[in-house]
Amino acid sequence: MLSWLNTRWGTLTYLVGLVICAGLGGLLFGFDHGILLGAAALNLALGVVAAIGLVRTIRKGPAANEGGDPEPAPDWLSMGEIEVRVPGRRQRYLARFAAGAPAVDGMSREERRIAATLRFLGMPEATVVKLDRGADGTGEVPGRQIVEIPALAIRDAARFPGRGRSPWGR
Repeated sequence: MLSWLNTRWGTLTYLVGLVICAGLGGLLFGFDHGILLGAAALNLALGVVAAIGLVRTIRKGPAANEGGDPEPAPDWLSMGEIEVRVPGRRQRYLARFAAGAPAVDGMSREERRIAATLRFLGMPEATVVKLDRGADGTGEVPGRQIVEIPALAIRDAARFPGRGRSPWGR
């Protein structure tokens, strides 16, 4: 709850607040016990803030959103294939999900990066094929799900391999 105290500026802020509260306590209640009362008041205030934050986190829960129940994850295997786009790039990819091992031998390096990113995002194993610009006319096939993956996800999938796999097999 008070992880900001572990930072350099958080520690500096705490120490400045402690000096100010101790000084005010000393002026208000005399310097005998006032310094201790001021410091205790600051620590009590920080404890109350941490307790309120903890209660709100427990009551709200990590998966709760404003609308009520969280949306269930889509069943990617039942879709069969999706179209993958990266914002800011012209390339489009077709990802075909397979229950078994995908045919990875025929994929280029770029297609392997997209497949690794999809795994990083929690999708099942997929075979990725680069689509032509002129394929399918306008590029939109009715019924095919279009998924945009951010360029940062591609970078994170390359930087942290193996972290995207869900322990529940999604």
